[in-house]
Amino acid sequence: MQLEYLGRLDRSTYFFVFMQAEALEDLIRQHGEAARSYEHDAVQIGETYMIQNFGFDVSMQTALDELLEHRRLENYGLVDVRVFAIPEGFTLFPGKEITEAEEEEYAAIDDLVQLCQELYPDDYPYYSLPEWWTEADVRKASQIMDALDFAIHMQRAFRLKEEEEETLKTWLGAIQSQIGDEITRYDLEDNNNENCAFYPIIFVGDRCLILVAWRVAL
Repeated sequence: MQLEYLGRLDRSTYFFVFMQAEALEDLIRQHGEAARSYEHDAVQIGETYMIQNFGFDVSMQTALDELLEHRRLENYGLVDVRVFAIPEGFTLFPGKEITEAEEEEYAAIDDLVQLCQELYPDDYPYYSLPEWWTEADVRKASQIMDALDFAIHMQRAFRLKEEEEETLKTWLGAIQSQIGDEITRYDLEDNNNENCAFYPIIFVGDRCLILVAWRVAL
């Protein structure tokens, strides 16, 4: 991570030191002038900046808070979801061979691992991918979903009660335009490992990155 944490405001918000002028220019170039006032909320992943909840209608986070209210405290299953705005064209891994000089243009997977460690220090102890789950494993296990498949996946993941179905529809509707036609899933831990008690999943769409955290009953 390139920005220094100043501290936690609440369970879902982290503040960073203010950016240098060049970094602020990069943030505005990637997200537009409206991002200027969000410099303290930006998270740097490789050479890309992402901002939690930026550009989304307030109904998105309201619906998500309702869905997560009791799940955050559970010992198993889906326990947290974070939605970040990312610039169009962002990719976690390049689809072609790149030169060493081009590597910084792409997200460093360890930056996402470190973000998870900062967000979930009691559950996720890693500052880089564990030796049993390498970057090659993350790539190999990746899965491309269309928008409908993603919606079905999240419906199953939340294990919805009947009265929660409309809330999920509200959340999915609020992020649909930023997902695009397809979204790619990347697992940051081997969820088939019987010793895995917690694992984060990253979903990357056209203009949003969604972090989904799971606890596993061992």
